Amino acid sequence: MFKMLRKTIAMFAIFLIAIPIVLGFFNSGSKIVSWYSVEDWELEVCSMWSETEEARHSSVMQSSEIYLSQLTLTLQGKKIVYPDNSSLYEFAWYIQPAQGNVEYEVLAYNENNTNVYYVLDGGIVSGGSMFGAGGYKAIYSNETYTRLKMNYKQGSSIEYLDVQIIVLEK
Repeated sequence: MFKMLRKTIAMFAIFLIAIPIVLGFFNSGSKIVSWYSVEDWELEVCSMWSETEEARHSSVMQSSEIYLSQLTLTLQGKKIVYPDNSSLYEFAWYIQPAQGNVEYEVLAYNENNTNVYYVLDGGIVSGGSMFGAGGYKAIYSNETYTRLKMNYKQGSSIEYLDVQIIVLEK
C-alpha cells in the first residue's frame, strides 16, 4: 500500500511540473524557444518556404518495396540572387534507411528545359547504423535551376523526392 501511495504522489508531482511547461508552450505567441538562437536567415528561409504551394499541400509517396517508416529523407534547395544578377545556389540533403543499402543521387534542374546539374553523382548509404548520409554544396552559376531532386533505389524500386528551389533576393 505504501508503494502505491508513493507512486501516486510521484506521478502527481510530475503532472504538476508538466502543466506549466505545456501551457506555456501552447499559450506563447512565438514558437521560437530560448535555448536555440534563431538566425535571421533561418526565419527568412522558413518564411519563404512556407509560402510555396508545396509547403501548403502534402502528397503521399507510394512504393511497393519502400515504406516511409523505413526511410528518412530531406532535401533543400535555395537560390540567392544578388544585385549584380549573380546567383548562389545552396543544396542540402540527408538520407537514412532503416535497413538495407540505398543508392542515391542529387540533381538540380530547370523544369522548362533539360539543363541538369549533378550535385552528387551517386552515393550509397547503409541502413541499420545510427548515422545516414548527407551533404551540402554551394555553387555560383549563371544557369537557372528551379527544382532539386533526389533519386534513390532500394532493392528494385526506384523512387524520388523532388522539391522547388526557393529564391531569395539580396
